[in-house]
Amino acid sequence: MIFQTIDLVQTIADIVAAILTFLNPIVAPMGSWMVSWMDYVLQFFPNNIIFYIIISAIIIATGAIVNIAWSGDKKPKFLEKVKKLKEKVEEAEELEEKVAKKAKKREEKVEKAEEAEEVEEKVKKKAKKLKKKVEKAEEAEEAE
Repeated sequence: MIFQTIDLVQTIADIVAAILTFLNPIVAPMGSWMVSWMDYVLQFFPNNIIFYIIISAIIIATGAIVNIAWSGDKKPKFLEKVKKLKEKVEEAEELEEKVAKKAKKREEKVEKAEEAEEVEEKVKKKAKKLKKKVEKAEEAEEAE
């Protein structure tokens, strides 16, 4: 049983090593930056433990504030506002599309109405011509 746990620990260590090796381009610059600013700070506070207590208190307080403000899956308020704005923009785009479709349909109806008016005018002209022909034919019959 003891040997099985050692294999498990070794497997976990291998996985963590693979992850850190993969993230080395990201982790290494952050680590070197931390070392450099801590070296700079230690030049001013070489053996004062109060300084370390203050730094750890600041880090803990910052972490607590961040976890209170953005706890769990809850997104920050500004991201929620952005999401709401995006939804409103999408709704506006949908409404614009609907308005464009309705405008197109109305334009088609107007065109059809204009065409119908043109046809009606042509029919009236032909009717007048036919009436004149009928009147001439009646006059010609009466004259005979």
